Amino acid sequence: MSIIPSEYKNYRIVKGNKLVNAKEKLTAVQHRIIALMSAKITKEDTNFNEVEIKIKHILGIAAGEKVGGGYKRVREAAEGLGRVALEVEDDEGNWKVYSLITVAEGNVREDFITVKFSDEMKPFFLQLNGNYTQYMLGNVYHFQSAYSFRVYELLRQYYPKITQRTFEYNHLRELLGLEPKRYARFDNFKANVLNVSQREINQYSDMEIDFTLERSNKKVVKIHYTMKQNKKAISEAEVVESTIAKPSQEDNMVQKPMLDALASKDKSFPDWFNQTYAENMIKEYGADYLQFCIA
Repeated sequence: MSIIPSEYKNYRIVKGNKLVNAKEKLTAVQHRIIALMSAKITKEDTNFNEVEIKIKHILGIAAGEKVGGGYKRVREAAEGLGRVALEVEDDEGNWKVYSLITVAEGNVREDFITVKFSDEMKPFFLQLNGNYTQYMLGNVYHFQSAYSFRVYELLRQYYPKITQRTFEYNHLRELLGLEPKRYARFDNFKANVLNVSQREINQYSDMEIDFTLERSNKKVVKIHYTMKQNKKAISEAEVVESTIAKPSQEDNMVQKPMLDALASKDKSFPDWFNQTYAENMIKEYGADYLQFCIA
């Protein structure tokens, strides 16, 4: 198991939900670099700073161990982050591509790299007042699969306020950055993505997850996830509630019919929580459950 540095144990990551739901394709090493960068952001920050991250911290190895070929892996990962573009799309179909970092540099004789987020990332990391997901760094630090990072965040966005989330199979593939030919056979997708991420999340994080498959004409069309508190987790992380924005009391949204309130597209609702989503929730779980989620 990777070794989390003591100075990072109590760090927490906070990022906007639009970024959580962005389409991205990162490696596990790149995810860990971004996690370590994110953990160094404070709620008082109004600008990004260049941050130094030790190679061993990125690789998750103990102080006395040798980096070996790990430096090359970290360098390639950091260089690749400089070329990464994240695509964010809203419910109306509007999309925008953002650059992730603007600085990635190092020296083969030094034991750290220097990185900096692009200013385009400010709306997703700095001065967030709502519609964000937060969790302790320790919940993701030990992941070895890039898919574990992504699945964890996508589920943690809801948990613990909501303990289930459903994905269209093809949409989940897009969110995970999978090319059409990558794990094209569902058996391969299940073995390398669903099963691996479930095992790592259940072993290391604050969540225990499970999933069921929905089929149509023998083909998998949806993946239904359930989440609950993981009492057996190796991680020391606490359960931190994700802030899914709720209707403001000032607008008396709870006093109005739920679907009328959603149709009004009040800004207190996150983008994904639209009228169609609400109607599906009513069909599957009942109106009382929807009222609980938005009250």
